[in-house]
This record gives sequence, structure tokens and C-alpha cells, in this order.
Amino acid sequence: MRHGLVLALALVALPASTALGREPSDGGPGLPPPAAQPDPAPYVAPPPDIYYVTDTYVADTVTSAGIVTRYATVTVHLATGSYARVLDVVASGEPSAYDGSSFNRRLTLTDGRPVAGTYYQNYVLADGVFVPVSIVFFQDDAELGDRKGADTALPNLGAVRAEITLAPDGPALASVEVLRGRPVTLWLRTVSDDLPLPVTWWRLVSGDPGTAVVLSGADGTPFRSAWDRLPPPGESNVLVFEILAGDAMVRAAIAVSVRSPALEL
Repeated sequence: MRHGLVLALALVALPASTALGREPSDGGPGLPPPAAQPDPAPYVAPPPDIYYVTDTYVADTVTSAGIVTRYATVTVHLATGSYARVLDVVASGEPSAYDGSSFNRRLTLTDGRPVAGTYYQNYVLADGVFVPVSIVFFQDDAELGDRKGADTALPNLGAVRAEITLAPDGPALASVEVLRGRPVTLWLRTVSDDLPLPVTWWRLVSGDPGTAVVLSGADGTPFRSAWDRLPPPGESNVLVFEILAGDAMVRAAIAVSVRSPALEL
């Protein structure tokens, strides 16, 4: 899903009905004919870095299951005629120039560090101009609490390791070579004592995400992206993922080399 996201505040831009509280009339004595309701604003193609919103912000949520606490954002699939663009993607504890500027508050982890997530600028279209109206923060983070007394601990498991593959059942990879601009899917999995463990949540911690708009996922969904820019000569883009399986939080890394072969004419 393309993180198309916007605040519910944009709903105030919708026209209010002038007939509220009164039954429709056909123009009888003393009553004018009902006013025609305007058509919804037509879609206008936005600039390259702005997109049309189809999922609207509802609320921030904090939920706990055993020793795992998840910080998430609830949306509803609803197009309000608004637009948005990404301002900043921040990791756990990382400050942002937009902190304090969003209409909703960026929460903190139990140790006081701000949660990870993404800041979006929201726009409405007025007289053919995309007018910024507000900033919203979509939180996406998780943390582990005290293991003492937890009833969700994985029983009788050895060390948990994380792996990255190009297919759900493919071999684990430490590096991968991709063509410039060609989409690639990376699958994240965890294993203990050579037995697979279900991945309940993951996020990209560091590295150039390329064109990816989803930097975290749940229930085994993969990471998908493409890279339009070549890294400096001799360097590769190292992606580091944080992966949650049961009550185990582990990391995995993969080096992505982008190459741009000559065109065949």
C-alpha cells in the first residue's frame, strides 16, 4: 500500500448542506426550491512529490501483547479530496525538524526517546493551487518490556537469528545485486534451532530505502523497493532491518549493489 495518508481535518473543506434540519421542498408557498449540491472537486494531477490521499488518519494507538508494545496509526480507506507528501522518515530516538509541528503528538518510548514514524504534509486544492494545511505524524514502532512474568515468551528456543531472502523459501543472503530502477522484493524471516518462526513485525532501521513507501510491515509481509540512483564507486547500500518474532527482537542486514548496464540498441 502506498502510504497515501492525510488528517481528518481536511474534511472541513467539504461543503456543508444548507438544507440541514429541514425536509426537502419543491418550492411550495414561502419556501425556495432546494439548492443544488455541488459536485465533488475533480481530481487534479499533483506535482511529482505530492500524491492523492486515499487513506485518512484516524488515531494513534498503543497496544501491548505480553512484553511487546506496539505504537501504530489507524487509518480509514477514505478519499477526502486531499493530497499529501512525505516530509521526513525518522527512526526511534531520532530528532526531526518537524517535531512539535504536527497536529497530533509524536509519542515517546518508555525510556523517553521519541517513537519512529513518518511526517506528512497535507494539502487541499484551492483555485488550482496546492495549499498546505497541516502536518501529521504516522507512528510505527515497537519495544520490549520486562521479560519477568511474561506469558508470551517463546518456550525452549535456542538463539533466534534473522535472515533476508529473495523468496519466501529462498536461501539467506548477505548481499544482492539489482538493476537500476528494477523493483526487488526482500523477504524477512527468523529461525531458531533450524525451525522457522513467524515474523510478527519488522521495520527498516537504516540504509537508503530507494523508492519504497512502506518501511515496516507485519505478519510476514515483504519489503519492496527499487533504486534509481547509483551509490558511489566501490560502495553498496547496506539495509538494516529490525525484526520481531514472538518476544525476540533481532536484526538482519543486506548489502544492495545497484548497477546500470549499457543499453542495447
